[in-house]
Amino acid sequence: MPNLSLKLRNCYGIQNLEYSLDLGKHDGRGGSFSIYAPNGVMKSSLARTFDDYANERVSRDLIFQSRETRREIKWDEEDLDPKSVFVVKPYVESYESEAASTLIANPNLQKEYTDSMKELVSVRKKLVTELKKLSSITSRTETPDQILAADLEASENDLTEKIEELLKSEFDVAHLDGVRYAEIFNPKTLAVLEKADFQSQLAEYVGLYNTLVEESPVLCRTFNHQGATTVSKGLKESGFYTAGHTVNLKVADSSKTINSPEELEETFKLERERILSDSSLRKRFDAVDKSLGNADTRKLRAAIEINEELLGELSDLNQLRKKLWYSYLQICRDELEEFLKVAKEVKEILARLIASAQEEETKWLEVIRIFNRRFDVPFRVSVENQADVILKGEKPAKSFSFEDSSDVSGVAEKTLLSVLSQGERRALYILNLLFEIETRKESDGHTLFVIDDIADSFDYRNKYAIIEYLRELSKHEKFTFLFLTHNFDFHRTVASRLGLQRNKRLVASRVADGIDLRIEKYQKDVFAFWRDNMGSNERMFLACIPFVRNLAEYCGRDDVFLSLTKAIHLKQGSDSRTYGDLAADYSKILSGIPTLQFNDNELVLNRIQFVAEEIATSGEDHIELEEKIILAISIRLIAEDYMLRRLDDPDWEEPSSNQTRELFDQFSANFGSEADVIAILDQVNLMTPENIHINSFMFEPILDMSSGHLYRLFDDIKELREDLD
Repeated sequence: MPNLSLKLRNCYGIQNLEYSLDLGKHDGRGGSFSIYAPNGVMKSSLARTFDDYANERVSRDLIFQSRETRREIKWDEEDLDPKSVFVVKPYVESYESEAASTLIANPNLQKEYTDSMKELVSVRKKLVTELKKLSSITSRTETPDQILAADLEASENDLTEKIEELLKSEFDVAHLDGVRYAEIFNPKTLAVLEKADFQSQLAEYVGLYNTLVEESPVLCRTFNHQGATTVSKGLKESGFYTAGHTVNLKVADSSKTINSPEELEETFKLERERILSDSSLRKRFDAVDKSLGNADTRKLRAAIEINEELLGELSDLNQLRKKLWYSYLQICRDELEEFLKVAKEVKEILARLIASAQEEETKWLEVIRIFNRRFDVPFRVSVENQADVILKGEKPAKSFSFEDSSDVSGVAEKTLLSVLSQGERRALYILNLLFEIETRKESDGHTLFVIDDIADSFDYRNKYAIIEYLRELSKHEKFTFLFLTHNFDFHRTVASRLGLQRNKRLVASRVADGIDLRIEKYQKDVFAFWRDNMGSNERMFLACIPFVRNLAEYCGRDDVFLSLTKAIHLKQGSDSRTYGDLAADYSKILSGIPTLQFNDNELVLNRIQFVAEEIATSGEDHIELEEKIILAISIRLIAEDYMLRRLDDPDWEEPSSNQTRELFDQFSANFGSEADVIAILDQVNLMTPENIHINSFMFEPILDMSSGHLYRLFDDIKELREDLD
């Protein structure tokens, strides 16, 4: 039988609490407890202790920090699994369930997506490995393919298209063999290359070089050293010479027949050396070379010494980037073609998966429907990135629309929160809780929900909506609930709607050595119970005075109303009222009251004071509703007696209403300097009215009041009167 055992000591003001809660479900009922705790007793402290436990944090006493804390929470004599505890706080504006994405996930679609991406990652990794070798890129933040994408201004979606577009370029890159991207495109080298002085020197060099090439008897601007090298290499590799062909090379005004690749290469080589050895060009080269003469550009300078044509490429760095990638991609052609092939296939698969994911009917959408159907709020919510959540496991991005009587407008969550009422903001918080709750339905384990005043600030419609939802959840075999509230109406409604058994409706009270949890005594109509038992229970007989008085007022029985008023206010004839008179008044309003088993001739005021003294003398930490009412009536009667005797006004006229307040105002005017006395009498006005003018539908104020407060006020007001005797 599931049993939750609590043993707490010095946890956020809970000095001591030991209790065992039977959370077993019997005949489809049970599995839930509701604890009503007046303000300041223990509700928030207990919820905080459970929250610590769920998050595996240490609990403590914040005020008396030296006190030793004990926190033992067991489930069937074993330590409760912290992961099985979920504390629902009254309101957390920034709360967002980490489990929401699991309600959108589709395992089949996600597996197909993951498998496809694994293959793509594999072939891309092969390509990146080769590009890394060729480019010498060792960046910790960017891989060669990411840098390639940036240089081509390509997104992840169009990278393959941009690569294919690059490969269609007719770049002459033979002279870039062995050139390393990282030796040029690094922050320190670029800082030198992009200087205005360097670019000016480079422009002079390139300009003179182009002039010399143009004046060459063999070369020209459109057929420079790079073009010559490409032609020579192409003829050799194509078998041009082995087929018996020759090259007729124009040299100045004559021509020269070339019979072998070696002869052609030698001719171009000699012309290149002649141009590069030009004294004016050497001066300009030396100027450029000097600018590259620091440690940061050492590798680039070494590359230029081997391949001086590289210098000319530095005048257009963006174009050089593309040329280098072009040359690398040509070299690792096998890896590139495999990557492009798989990337195209995966792109087609992703398009299909995304379309399927966007149409997917998920549990997440069911949560939205539950919320929109149950709660009355001026906004609607949807998810923007369903496909990414399903396929990639990304966090859901909610979008909101705000509705009024004539229009609908999209709105950011932060803006939405600024215009919603407190109750509507709490409703949005409930939405985020629904994701967590519905996710736990799908989990394997049990969950204990600790619900801390979840319906505070809700209007009645939304309060009952959340209670009805909780009622349905309470039937779930994996869920048990512990409701904590200082709102008696919520406690009573939850207990009624969830059909909580009598022993699962508790009231918390603070006692000398800690917190006491007791089964709520009056779980149905307290007035009906008193009426049926007033014949044998004197305290219930006296406690009925304010109830019957109110009923007489509602029924238009002024005679009974005025007669019963003499039992709660000191008026002419109050001191002669007897139990027989009281019973006669009751009989005029109530039918079938039991025969009194005590003396009809007992004076009502005397018995009220006697019973109140009995109650106060007992010093019980927990007293019942009827006992609090008797104490309140007694306190006010003593206060009126004290003020009437002090005022000693023979012309005093009894007011038709608010007698205690009228007396207090006159007393304050006459004895304004007696601050301590006025303070005590003011407490009488603050604490007793709601306890005396009470009806069977509203007795939360007196339930919230501790017996200790009433005892102290009773002693204080008695002491004042005794000073007069």
